[in-house]
Amino acid sequence: MGSEAAAALAAALTPAASMDIAEGARLLAAAAALFLGLALAVVVSMSLRRGDGHAARRWTGLSLSLAAAVGCGAAAFIIVARQAGVDALGGVFAAVLWYLASGFAAGFVGGLFPRAVGAPLVAAAAVAWALVAAEADSWRPVRPGEPVAALTVYSTSSRDSLVGFSVPEPDGIPVEQNLTLPPGPVSLEVDVLTIRGPFSFLVGPRYYRLAALAGGDGRVELPAGRYAIGSNRAADAVAAALGLSAARSRYAPFPPEELAAADFLIGPDGELTARRR
Repeated sequence: MGSEAAAALAAALTPAASMDIAEGARLLAAAAALFLGLALAVVVSMSLRRGDGHAARRWTGLSLSLAAAVGCGAAAFIIVARQAGVDALGGVFAAVLWYLASGFAAGFVGGLFPRAVGAPLVAAAAVAWALVAAEADSWRPVRPGEPVAALTVYSTSSRDSLVGFSVPEPDGIPVEQNLTLPPGPVSLEVDVLTIRGPFSFLVGPRYYRLAALAGGDGRVELPAGRYAIGSNRAADAVAAALGLSAARSRYAPFPPEELAAADFLIGPDGELTARRR
């Protein structure tokens, strides 16, 4: 029982998981390690700089760092224990080892050299967060079970198919356009943006954008906004370093029938399904 729970939770806490709660546990563990590293840096500073008149301030910093480390560690412990039970705790250590090591190193080095290392680390983290948030803002968040588009077949023949394609807008008013497609099965394609790592908890794990509407041997590219990912190799390299990746999802084509109507729904992993109306 314990080994099965550990295996299940270890899978949930891997970077490929889309669970916000699992990423929250990893971030809390990293925060606990960061404050522990900061506490150790304070201890080292106290031993190297005795008698400089700042002992009281360092004792305060040490106490606060240890308290924060205990608090974050306890919160992560509670989340993990609720997920799979206390017996599973040992089985998930390897899943958060990178987070623990990174957090501890950042806290220790930043605490020893707050101006030379600590401030640049904070600035780099803020810039990375801003870049991920800016890219995600140009996509639509994946909300499982939510319609992303609707299709109505007005007429079909051996030459082409006339369809009405509508997309829901944030204000609730759908935008519809009539499209002429080649004869044959119709399918919708979407690009799915997956965010892994710490930013998936802060920004969200998955986003999408409508890519194309395909019919038979042809396809109609849908209007797209400006996206950094996929624009050039440098942008893709930066996106990969930040934990961003994009993939295309396509609904299995269905044969158009006159006056047939369907809603395209998106699933938690970006997969598409069609619900006939």
